[in-house]
Amino acid sequence: MGINLTEAEAFRIARYLEKRTSRFYHIAALAMTDPLARQLFNELSQMEDDHDHVFGAIQDELCSTDHANQFDPSWQAVLSTVLSDVEVDLVKRFQGKVSPVDIISAAMGFEKESIIFLLALKNMLPPEQKHKIDRLIQEELGHLLKLGGQMAKDQTQNALDRKFPGLGQMDDQPC
Repeated sequence: MGINLTEAEAFRIARYLEKRTSRFYHIAALAMTDPLARQLFNELSQMEDDHDHVFGAIQDELCSTDHANQFDPSWQAVLSTVLSDVEVDLVKRFQGKVSPVDIISAAMGFEKESIIFLLALKNMLPPEQKHKIDRLIQEELGHLLKLGGQMAKDQTQNALDRKFPGLGQMDDQPC
């Protein structure tokens, strides 16, 4: 069964996805013990809030014109995949023992979903609005890079902790 989204519905979903991801990052920041990782997730949460405001402004501009459009039917399967995970209970993701790498992996999944959704959304917009979506796509790609850098750092630390147990508890003393 396909979905048939109007432009207004698409922007409501886009704003919901940004708010969901912002909430995820806020919760993730609380779960981080590394101050730099906590700061990263707080920054990403704020950026997602900013994206929500951009979507609101575009939506307001489009509502003030006669422009109306629907998603191209060829995007239906892609959108169904992205939208199927919209109702994730974020608190449940952090129940029990989860590693920072697990949290970062989930965050990267959200960013990828956002990029897919933005690419679909861009196709239904008039040319004068597409550059705004391009900017958001670039920002989401930047989020992926930041998350990838944090994941690499955490994976390196995990490997060191496995190879040299107790190394993290040693006092840093100068040579």
